Amino acid sequence: MRRLPLLAIPAVLAAAAVAVPAGQPAPQPAQVAVQLTVLRHQNVQAFDNQKVKQVLDEMGRVLQNSDPPADVPCNVSFTQKGNVGIFTGPNVISNQQQFNAVANLGAPYHIKVVSTIDWCGAYMPSAVACSPVGIAGTSIVVEEDFFLGDVRLAGVILAHEYGHNRGLSHRPGALTNLMNPGVGPTSRCVNAAEAQHFLIQPSPATVEAAPVWAGPGPIPGLPAAAVVVDPLADEKKAEKKVAAAEVQEPLVPVKDFVHMVHPEGVPYDVASRYTKEDAKVLLGMLKDPAEKPWWTNIATTICFIGDDSAVKELIAFVNGGKQEAKPTRAELDARKAAVAHLGAIVNKTANPAVQKEAIDFLAAVAQGPLTEAAQPGAPARQLAIAAAEGLAVSGKPEAAEILKKIEKSESAGADEVKAAAGQALQAHDAVRKHGLKEYYGQRHRH
Repeated sequence: MRRLPLLAIPAVLAAAAVAVPAGQPAPQPAQVAVQLTVLRHQNVQAFDNQKVKQVLDEMGRVLQNSDPPADVPCNVSFTQKGNVGIFTGPNVISNQQQFNAVANLGAPYHIKVVSTIDWCGAYMPSAVACSPVGIAGTSIVVEEDFFLGDVRLAGVILAHEYGHNRGLSHRPGALTNLMNPGVGPTSRCVNAAEAQHFLIQPSPATVEAAPVWAGPGPIPGLPAAAVVVDPLADEKKAEKKVAAAEVQEPLVPVKDFVHMVHPEGVPYDVASRYTKEDAKVLLGMLKDPAEKPWWTNIATTICFIGDDSAVKELIAFVNGGKQEAKPTRAELDARKAAVAHLGAIVNKTANPAVQKEAIDFLAAVAQGPLTEAAQPGAPARQLAIAAAEGLAVSGKPEAAEILKKIEKSESAGADEVKAAAGQALQAHDAVRKHGLKEYYGQRHRH
């Protein structure tokens, strides 16, 4: 995701970080104590200050402890400021405007808990959290299932997102890396350069968070950056060199990859390196009810691999859920992922029959709410928004014409679908100009 730093980051480092062997007492630098406010959407399950304390304490342990195999402890603690707040507005984040409306509540409102995140720089149903990179304050949007779920995993996800706020990009490699694109409860290791970022004291000033911009170039109407001298410029150069080398680390087995939690969504640059043989394995998993919690990651990875022989089975998977009056969250998210990323296969294949079959299917899903009586937020509406993204990432001229038709439709009661089509046209242009790798890859860079 391209998250542009609009605000100067204070050059206050609490102390130098020193690596120590796992399991041994770490030297204690001057402690960085961070106070965070926590708010939930009014329609999210209620939780109390005790739950917040459990999560923030675990977030601190992720950074403070020395974890195997190689970790640099940072003496950073997190405590709650005030009580659990409540906000109104978007509860399902499915486009840039909805993300900004929640993320830009302002610096006094740090962690925002919502029901669903389908957007993080691009339409990404596999995302569970999203945050701007390199801002002066703190702004994290996270799904309730993960904030209220396993405490160890919640602590990792929030520490990962807090790292983005402090200016860190992903560091692909071992699952034990906190800033790995895919994380689990044991992803708790940071290196010395990352530790120095975590030791930056966030600004308490009342300022808005930097918006997330998915398009090429600077954010329209806003300065590209306001950082005059970056105190961590040398470390960032070193990190980029390390990341460039580590991105070609051997892939973990595909089953392990889809069983990771990918906070900002399945990373295209990694998933696209898997093979057609891996896609066959994943198609089998997509039919296994025991794999349902991971169907969203599975469907996304199949599409990013780009195996055009999977199109028919993916369409059948989506159609298989149309009779469900109330699909589960996992079922609906997986079908949205299949629809949203089906266009990636269209983009990659040279088979005109496959292209037509997939685009015709996406057009039917996207235009369904324009003619059917689907209520806002209903599964058909959510799938239609996903289908607009699928048409966008196909990059095909005929897909753009379908999106223009939807955007200009005079059908009443489907405004969010028409708005999604307009946004998808911008994404379509970006894909045409820069390709899929750049379109998805820019979500995780400055």
